[in-house]
Amino acid sequence: MKLVLASQSPRRQELLQKAGYELDIRPANFSEKSGSAKEAAEIVLLNAKGKCQEIVLQAGDTIPVVGADTVVVIDGRIIGKPRSAEDAVATLNVLSNRKHQVLTGIAISYQGKMVAEVATTDVYFKKLSQKEIADYVATGEPLDKAGSYGIQGKGGFMVDHIDGNFDNVMGLDIDTVQRLLKKLQVE
Repeated sequence: MKLVLASQSPRRQELLQKAGYELDIRPANFSEKSGSAKEAAEIVLLNAKGKCQEIVLQAGDTIPVVGADTVVVIDGRIIGKPRSAEDAVATLNVLSNRKHQVLTGIAISYQGKMVAEVATTDVYFKKLSQKEIADYVATGEPLDKAGSYGIQGKGGFMVDHIDGNFDNVMGLDIDTVQRLLKKLQVE
């Protein structure tokens, strides 16, 4: 089945391709909204819908269009992508030896109908040393990822365990995508 992905995220592309989808990549140029952690679920839904709608306006939705947005939430605040290596170090220090949540808003538009949902995964980090954090940040991997880490890559060593969907922590819960496609009766 073919999908239009309103994202240039290589992780989202990889997850969808592994699940057997053929992709038309059309990154949305949507200005993401921000807000408080209390509004995190609303924000990721709003951003996912906005990305999806932007591509639908450009290309239509005769093929299902998928939009997504992922954030990390801890201590009542939203943590997005780091602005610098120093910012990544500070974020990883906050996450060390603690639980945080990864929320991904997923929106799919098809033939004039849109469905959307938020997937949530609890992630528990190990206690990290300053050297482990510095060495990891020096790899460059955390610089384009919400929460400053990639669970599927070198950053996986920091995670003790998760409650929820692993794919969601990578940026797209495939189970939720498939459930939403069924709601839209996409075959």
